[in-house]
Amino acid sequence: MKILHYVSSLNYGGIQKMLLEIYKNIDRTEYHFDFLISDSEQTKIAFQLKELGADIFYITPGRKNIFKKKKEIKRFISNHKNEYTAVHIHTSLLSEIFLIKIAKRKKIKKIIIHSHSSSSKNDKSFQRFFELIHKINRIRIQKKVTDKIAVSDLAGKWMYGEKNSFTILKNPIEVSKFLYNIDSRVNMRKKLGIEKDEIVIGHIGRIIDVKNQKFIIKIFNQFYKNNTNSKLILIGDGSKRSEIEKMIIEFSLEEKVLLLGMRDDIQNLLCVMDIMVFPSLYEGFPITLLEAQASNLPIIASNVITESIKLSPLVKFLSLTESEFVWANEVFLHLEKYKTLNRGCFENGLIEAGYDIKDVIKSYEKLYNTNIN
Repeated sequence: MKILHYVSSLNYGGIQKMLLEIYKNIDRTEYHFDFLISDSEQTKIAFQLKELGADIFYITPGRKNIFKKKKEIKRFISNHKNEYTAVHIHTSLLSEIFLIKIAKRKKIKKIIIHSHSSSSKNDKSFQRFFELIHKINRIRIQKKVTDKIAVSDLAGKWMYGEKNSFTILKNPIEVSKFLYNIDSRVNMRKKLGIEKDEIVIGHIGRIIDVKNQKFIIKIFNQFYKNNTNSKLILIGDGSKRSEIEKMIIEFSLEEKVLLLGMRDDIQNLLCVMDIMVFPSLYEGFPITLLEAQASNLPIIASNVITESIKLSPLVKFLSLTESEFVWANEVFLHLEKYKTLNRGCFENGLIEAGYDIKDVIKSYEKLYNTNIN
């Protein structure tokens, strides 16, 4: 069975990371994934997917030429309509539904919409316009798609509306890979130049506005004033990196904040941390917080994130309306509360809740095999 996944890019992000893990673990003799994307940048994830046997097809980004993009989508689906059982569209906004209409017209058996976010912020001057189009397209897709999927309740309501039904498909992680390991902590701290007794606050995510790293710098600046034996590590890269670097210099934190860029050893870096701060402006269902919980890492996260992400008492939600002073104090209190925690023995409940990759793969197989005749 061949499935065509549509995603904006294959840059390193939560959706892309999830798709890679799914394709690594699904039976590739039964399910073949191809990818249609609108960003031709050659990335590590694209290379890994190709190594697994996937074909990747590139189309013109809509922001460059929407008419050319539509023409290329129409040509591609027309030429390959008999190859694919399903078109699986990963998105956070229904601003354009041309692929859905073409797939329906060409009689693709399954057309799947997969909502990965609980909001979508664009340029402020166009925000209301895109939200209006999004609401109109909610109605227009109802009879065109076969499956409405979301990573969380909030992501589903954002994509399909309060009154329309949808199915939650859990984001997967390989739980055993992210279990806390004391040797990993010791070895990685040595590599990073972090002392045994230093407090490490961490964050993982693309350096973009929605991930709110500027606020993280402000939080750490306040925390550091009373806890000078602390460091902050930021894992990820993105368009706002230069602004974060400027802030670090302004606060004279060059020796205390480590910008580690894109990493593929997340499981080891989670062991280094003592707490994760995650003040996103919005999210769908962040895999990073699942990985952190698998490592039994205390977390302070913004309360705009779905409560269903909380699978252990180590997660605490805090409002973004609170100041960096309040957040810094809550970080300290949360650390104090769990300072005697044995992360190697704490039960996190992820497997029981069905988030292990093996269980999620079964849900994907069921999705692709249901109502295809």
